[in-house]
Amino acid sequence: MAGYDFQKAKSEMDFMFKGLKQEIEGNKIYGVKVPLKYSLLITRGKNSLVFRLPESGLVGKSSFYDTITKEKDSNHKGYFMLTGYASGLMSCGLEMTIESLKDMGFGERTDLFLPEMHEYDCKINMWHPKRVHYTLMSDLREKGKYQLQDAEDFNFDSHHSGKNLRELYDKICEEILQACKSGSYELTCAGHGSEEDPDPAIRQMFLVQFNDNQGMLVLADLNHLVIKKK
Repeated sequence: MAGYDFQKAKSEMDFMFKGLKQEIEGNKIYGVKVPLKYSLLITRGKNSLVFRLPESGLVGKSSFYDTITKEKDSNHKGYFMLTGYASGLMSCGLEMTIESLKDMGFGERTDLFLPEMHEYDCKINMWHPKRVHYTLMSDLREKGKYQLQDAEDFNFDSHHSGKNLRELYDKICEEILQACKSGSYELTCAGHGSEEDPDPAIRQMFLVQFNDNQGMLVLADLNHLVIKKK
């Protein structure tokens, strides 16, 4: 990861956002309009849109979007309405979560990958204070070497190392849940689960990086919650 230029990737992401149309009504900006078949759009998750940044080799992940259907679109093309709030709807939320996970020891484990990630924001209009937040990180597909899938949706039974991955997934989720329940850390949710039932939010944090021969659990979907030390 040391070879990646995050500032270059930020410039690339900001340039992309500023080149997209905005949804404006009067003096309000509702978000950025992303075409359904936008060339740099890699995929969309349950909350996020993920963009390819070819110059830097990183990917940019924003969050909180709505799909505007052709029927609701006056141009009848359809698009994604991207709002891109900060992680967990909280400023510096991603940094606090990563710091907490490292403090729990997850950044040092060889059976789990916690990639380097940074969150930024972009002022999308010169006269309006609204900003779009996004996360930059390496492309975990590694030029087609691996596939990625939410751990919640991954078919562990169909992969030869799936049994071990499933056991690890359940074990680490329980460790994080207990750390938050013990009082050492507090967890706030945005998009999955709740403070009363944080388990869905914790389980949403993981991706599986895999191919036919290998599988790795990755702590990489951290935009929808904040874990911070009390």
